[in-house]
Amino acid sequence: GSGSGSGPSRDAAREALCAYLRALFAADEDASEPFQGRMPELLREFYPDELMAFLERGTGYDLRAALSACEGDDDVRAGGGETVTTVTTSTSQQRSSRFASERVYLLGRIGETKRALEV
Repeated sequence: GSGSGSGPSRDAAREALCAYLRALFAADEDASEPFQGRMPELLREFYPDELMAFLERGTGYDLRAALSACEGDDDVRAGGGETVTTVTTSTSQQRSSRFASERVYLLGRIGETKRALEV
């Protein structure tokens, strides 16, 4: 149509990008390498169950940026400005423990084994 809007919402556009990058990675890991830096954050947000498999197979992402995506919450999930903070203070612990395996894996890859043991 000829509506005067900005098209799909930011979240819908991010999800579409994630779906495209997942398909590209599945079809040709080498071709997807320049775009793999975006994938940890997107997978964490839209396909969290696929994040570890990507981290183990991907080669074109920055380890520290991926670790930040696994540890963080605000930058990754706050797309539309709505924040759900109606739970207790253990919420951030619960969310970060959801990606504990991914964090341990990445910490081990960057040589921070002491931090990995503390996760």
